[in-house]
Amino acid sequence: MAVGGLSMARSSIDCFEQHWCGCVESRFIKTFFWSIDDIMNNYSKSLAQFLFKKLEDHQTDPIITKERPRLHGSGFYFSEQDIEKWIEEHNGPNQH
Repeated sequence: MAVGGLSMARSSIDCFEQHWCGCVESRFIKTFFWSIDDIMNNYSKSLAQFLFKKLEDHQTDPIITKERPRLHGSGFYFSEQDIEKWIEEHNGPNQH
C-alpha cells in the first residue's frame, strides 16, 4: 500500500484513463473534472467580460484618446501593463 493513499488515487486515475466503468472512483473523478471545467469556464467568461468592458471604456475615454499616444500598427491606447493591471483588478487583491 502506498503512503498517503496514493495507490487509491493512482488506481482511480487508471480507471478513469481506461474506461468509465461506473465504479465509485470513476464517477468521482468524472464529477471532479466537470466541476473544474465549470469553474474554469465561469472564470474565463467573467474575465473576458471584465476585460472587454475595460478595453471598450479605455479606448473610448476622451481624456485617454486625447492625451495618450496610440500604439503603432494597432491603434490601441492600452498596453500589456494595462491588461495585466486589469486582470489583477478582476482577480482581487488575494489572487496573485
